[in-house]
Amino acid sequence: MVEKSSLESSVEHTQTESTLNFCDAAEGENQKVKGSFQGGASELLSLPKLDLVDESKGSASFNKFDSKSAESPSSCQKPVDEPDPGSAEAVAETAEESKHAQYWKRDRSARARTQNGLFGCALQASEVMVKAGAISKTVFGVGQLIEQAKDAGWTEVKDSEPIKPGDLVISYHPANPKAEGQRHASIAAEPNEKGEPMVWNNTNRTRGQEDDDRSKRWDKEPLSNLPYPAYKVYRAPESD
Repeated sequence: MVEKSSLESSVEHTQTESTLNFCDAAEGENQKVKGSFQGGASELLSLPKLDLVDESKGSASFNKFDSKSAESPSSCQKPVDEPDPGSAEAVAETAEESKHAQYWKRDRSARARTQNGLFGCALQASEVMVKAGAISKTVFGVGQLIEQAKDAGWTEVKDSEPIKPGDLVISYHPANPKAEGQRHASIAAEPNEKGEPMVWNNTNRTRGQEDDDRSKRWDKEPLSNLPYPAYKVYRAPESD
């Protein structure tokens, strides 16, 4: 029982109970105790959990508040909705978070199989999709990436439908749509300020076969910059 005899007030207390919340107190654990107030009112207080310093002396101290948490306690903030794993939203978010990534550098085998990032579009895109929970494993070929997406429930979008952030965009040469060396994998992004469709992709394939590593990275650019004029779009299954 916590007595608040020192609290003096001329305001008449009503016979109601209220709960006082202290955010992030004692690692999020609040201890509720009932106190008697002058005027006969009874209120529920939320007090931080006590840590006994020395049981033999019976002394106790409150857990100290973290100054940063006190300024903006996480428990008082509205939780941010996380996208469902494997959803278009998750893929789009992961693609943006992967800016400048060079996943083809991860090991010797990846460097060799992509010719030091020259043919790293499928590897880069599949790494992003794996991180987003959309497919189960990374691959080196565009055809393999399409199969991985289809196995995960992704479907081809009709030509008349606009691309949406998180879509898998495969550009290809119209004369040979399935030629493995003439296809390019990318992930659709938000349109730019001009309303032009944008994609995330391994930029080396759009900037020439250079030795400069800075051109062989995951970056965003207009859809019109892709190396082949035609493209197909695959979309993640709708979230439940």
